[in-house]
Amino acid sequence: MGRIYLAAALLFPAKTDDASGDVDLRAHYWSIRRPFFLVLVPLMSIYTATTWTMSHDLFTSIDVYRVTFFVMYLVLATTKRRKVHELIAGAQIAVLALFLATEVIGRSLVG
Repeated sequence: MGRIYLAAALLFPAKTDDASGDVDLRAHYWSIRRPFFLVLVPLMSIYTATTWTMSHDLFTSIDVYRVTFFVMYLVLATTKRRKVHELIAGAQIAVLALFLATEVIGRSLVG
């Protein structure tokens, strides 16, 4: 339950007191980007370490995916350049699509 609260607190902006009730999502993103991505960095490490501990298989396709996202999250946490954030957002979609495609193809060839 604590993880859900933490994620909600990081992701969703607080309500504003002004009459319009408008929330500047861009400003909110830039204000929470560092803690948000710094939470994701250790999560990727924990997931990878858990997989290695339980399966004893090093560098499977899921590990390559996790390490790639680990690096992306580290970069996103440390840089303020808008263009870098935009490029990595696109790269994350591409990496996820590539991973899913290789998993589907791999499973169809095996089974």
